[in-house]
Amino acid sequence: MDTKYLVHKELLTKQIKSLYRRGGNYQKAAETVNSIWGAISNCTADDPFSKQKITKNGESRIKHCIKYDLNGFCRLITLKDNGIHAMVFFGDHSECDKWLDANKGYTLTLHGEALKGLKYTSDIETAEPTGIIGKITEGSLLSKLKTRYLDVVMDNVNAKIFRSLEIFDSFSSEDEILEKCSNIKLDGVQEMILDVLIALKEDNVDGAKNRILLFENEIIKLEDATKEEVEAITSGEEYILLDDFQGKDIQNFMNGASWLDWMLFMHPQQRKVVDEDFNGSSRLLGVSGSGKTCVTVNRAIRLAKKYAGEKILITTINPALAQLIKNLVTIALESENNKESILSQIDVKSFSDVKRDLLLKLETNDL
Repeated sequence: MDTKYLVHKELLTKQIKSLYRRGGNYQKAAETVNSIWGAISNCTADDPFSKQKITKNGESRIKHCIKYDLNGFCRLITLKDNGIHAMVFFGDHSECDKWLDANKGYTLTLHGEALKGLKYTSDIETAEPTGIIGKITEGSLLSKLKTRYLDVVMDNVNAKIFRSLEIFDSFSSEDEILEKCSNIKLDGVQEMILDVLIALKEDNVDGAKNRILLFENEIIKLEDATKEEVEAITSGEEYILLDDFQGKDIQNFMNGASWLDWMLFMHPQQRKVVDEDFNGSSRLLGVSGSGKTCVTVNRAIRLAKKYAGEKILITTINPALAQLIKNLVTIALESENNKESILSQIDVKSFSDVKRDLLLKLETNDL
């Protein structure tokens, strides 16, 4: 099985650009990462990491972790397992050390065909407080979970223990949570509930949900995935396949492409949604930053081209977001010969603007 190379979205859109802008050896480190990506995209090396020096000390905080020494005391942190080589973090020595401390137990998991990172501990006896303080919220930590996830916790402990877990809130210490979870004796349940409570204390609700799904075997660890499951992995909202990029795309980004340009980048899964013809109304779901706006803009442009002369309406929650989408549509059409014609077909309005237009139309008709 050939190795698949993926990169975390934050590394691609923020971390490499930040170091490149620092100049000097930091810029050289960023260019080294870019050269690795180029070797992967162009298939110019059997092992694109073969020329990179691995740090002398191993890494026990995260399983399957490799740290590469780059210029300017920079590090590239990757996870290599089961035919996947994922680049997860890039920064200077201090930044990487902080990331590793904050992400002890980080593990790659499969959510359908998408790769995601999940932080958890496999043994409560070795669990250490992270010291990370999440957003202070009212009420019980468990109240952040929807019924579907809360039921899993309730079904795996008795009523007395559940009541003792319900008292934890944002102000509860991790030591208190560790102590109470130690009273849970069922294999796997103790660790799962500990991970869920710690994630909720850090206000990482998605992480808590994913830990429950892992417990329920609805998602799986990458190390347990079959060959077929690994081969089916595609770009997702968290990790992007480097096969989806061309070298010029990344270089353009490091040289100053705006964040608006990168909001328009589509990986294959997004392109499928853009190009699909549906029989009726459809709903696209995704967390913040997963690319829903990108799909909306590119789909509107495709429909405008397909139905020349017809109007395409994009509605959104407020005028500021409507203006952002207008800007994205304009940028996406920069290279089009009939740019003005397509732009005239696409209306982007906030809900309040749509309501105003309808009221004005009704008043005019009454007159």
